[in-house]
Amino acid sequence: MLAAAGAVGFAGNELAGQVRLHAGRRLASPALVADGKHARVDGLVSLGVVASAIVVALGAPIGDPLIGLAITLVILKVTWDSWRIVATTEQARPRPASAEPVPGPYPCVSAGRCHFTKGKRDEGRLS
Repeated sequence: MLAAAGAVGFAGNELAGQVRLHAGRRLASPALVADGKHARVDGLVSLGVVASAIVVALGAPIGDPLIGLAITLVILKVTWDSWRIVATTEQARPRPASAEPVPGPYPCVSAGRCHFTKGKRDEGRLS
């Protein structure tokens, strides 16, 4: 039962990871790529649980902490790589020169003429 649950967990996470990685690369979204890598690591953890159970059942209890350590190292590597991708992308992203008002649902907001009090709009007063 444990092996089946691990296999299903791996397959689901691998599929989700592949979809997110593909979409992240297509959309040039480093956050989505990092999320896809995270899903793939979750799949590896599921396989690690299965491997650990098999190794212990075969009479080698030392395999459990060793597999846990290996999974931890993979997680740290993926985390580091994802952080580097997102951090360098954020630093390279151009910043707007000035903060221009963004048109919102109320025309007075972008013109700077709204004053909101208790959910009511009064366009006659400056904000």
